Amino acid sequence: MKRILLFSLLLSFGNISISQWYETDILKESEPTSGGNVGSGVDISGEWAIVGAGENDEYGVNAGAIIFYKNVDGEWVEMQKLVAEEVEAGDYFGRYVGIDNHIAVAGSVCDGDFGDCSGATYVFELGDDGVWIETAKLMASDADAEDGFGMDVAIHGEQIIVGAPFNQDAGVRSGSAYIYEKTDGEWVETAKLVSADLDEEDWFGFSVDIEGDRAAVGAWLEGDEAYYGAAYLFEKTEGVWEEVAKIIPSELTGSFSIDIALDANHLAVGAADAVFVYDLSGAEVEEMVMLTASSEFADGFGTSIALDNNRLIVADAADDMIGTNAGAGYVFVLEDDVWVEKTMFFPSDPAIGTGFGEFRNIAIDNDYIFAGATGYDEWLPEIGGVYVYEYCAITPEISSAVSLESFGADGAIDLTVTGGVPDYTFDWDIDEAGDFDDDEDLADLSAGTYTVVVSDEVGCETTETIVVDSQVGIDELSEVVNVYPNPATSNLTIELEGVYTYSIYNLSGALVQQGQGNDTETVNISELPAGAYILQLLSNNQTLQLHLIKQ
Repeated sequence: MKRILLFSLLLSFGNISISQWYETDILKESEPTSGGNVGSGVDISGEWAIVGAGENDEYGVNAGAIIFYKNVDGEWVEMQKLVAEEVEAGDYFGRYVGIDNHIAVAGSVCDGDFGDCSGATYVFELGDDGVWIETAKLMASDADAEDGFGMDVAIHGEQIIVGAPFNQDAGVRSGSAYIYEKTDGEWVETAKLVSADLDEEDWFGFSVDIEGDRAAVGAWLEGDEAYYGAAYLFEKTEGVWEEVAKIIPSELTGSFSIDIALDANHLAVGAADAVFVYDLSGAEVEEMVMLTASSEFADGFGTSIALDNNRLIVADAADDMIGTNAGAGYVFVLEDDVWVEKTMFFPSDPAIGTGFGEFRNIAIDNDYIFAGATGYDEWLPEIGGVYVYEYCAITPEISSAVSLESFGADGAIDLTVTGGVPDYTFDWDIDEAGDFDDDEDLADLSAGTYTVVVSDEVGCETTETIVVDSQVGIDELSEVVNVYPNPATSNLTIELEGVYTYSIYNLSGALVQQGQGNDTETVNISELPAGAYILQLLSNNQTLQLHLIKQ
């Protein structure tokens, strides 16, 4: 049977871009030392990132170190590795870090100026020459041995919060947190945060974060029932920090506040296998959702979390989906007041116990995610590293020229792909293989719906669904239509109940005449050259093709 290509048109069903992050690098220090645990702490701010190596031995056993990276033309480049001037063996300097703009902080939880593990936190600022320099050593005004000052740190603007979960004001390891603000060029302790209901072994200050005039403090072991934990919210009013809420999860769960994160309007609190998100935009703190892992292999969802502009990142260091304890990460996005899981991401070279996102070592800023992996050991045991993921801000765009089916399986799809990073690979759903080894274009298609996923060179993907329509006669329509005379010389009469569209094509597929009819319509075809044509009728989304002879 002769096949006739009727016509081609562009279908604009729209591209559905997958919200996807792809791994771009694994950051490893340029001169690694065994057991350095690079990635014990990570944070990002604009073009700069800080990575902690809390057990680095270069300056003494477990003295620690920090490494600064800069984004240079899309590549994160190691710029500077350093320790604070007074760091000694056993200080664990850099295990917890933070950065905002051109100021960075690093906890030194076992600094011993006021006794074993009284703790300290160092401040670094970026000089005009692009070099980071130490500008302050922060210690609690009432520092004492075993306070653990620096167990967690965070910075926003010129405000720093430091946790000291083993401070003993309200009993052994009841805990506290301290806020420092830069005044006349000096860092000044402006508040010591505690709560009236603290008791021994509450570990208040185990996790901390600060955002503008809000501070959040986790008390990991607070509670009278199975140590389920609590989070405390503080706000600064007229220069004074006051507690405004004590937050307990709607469902009792262990390790609540193992990690904690703030953005402008939300508080996220990590727990054992769950993350709770709270809305801070109203007069009261409102629990929005309890998020759990979608992976059936999860075993630690929530131990590391990060918030940035309505995006929540959650790590699970013990997830087994791609390998035993290889780890996994999740991206959630707030859409219409609902936190929606967008994607998961994984380390590219999983190994048992790499510590991927293991404990408060995940960060997000703009279009980058850093996930620390302290057990990464490509060269030496537990040298550590950081997996870097970038958001697919530019994905391939698809336009599709579709040839409609006329007589049997003779439809076709011709794709045009632009954007992203060539070269592209294609995966059509017709083979259900998911192997991205398909051709760009398809031919010999029957009528139906076809879905293609296009992936570019760096792994960004986009998906499009394309419909190939059928123009083979439809029984229901053919029974109620009457076309005469055929052959015709000058006028053609079409009888079909209701409103319909008629189109006449020559055998080359060119549209030569078109119009609309209602019930009975007389069509003047006197100007058409003698020959064979195809008459197409479209009514109620049904299409009928008839052969027409013009004499």
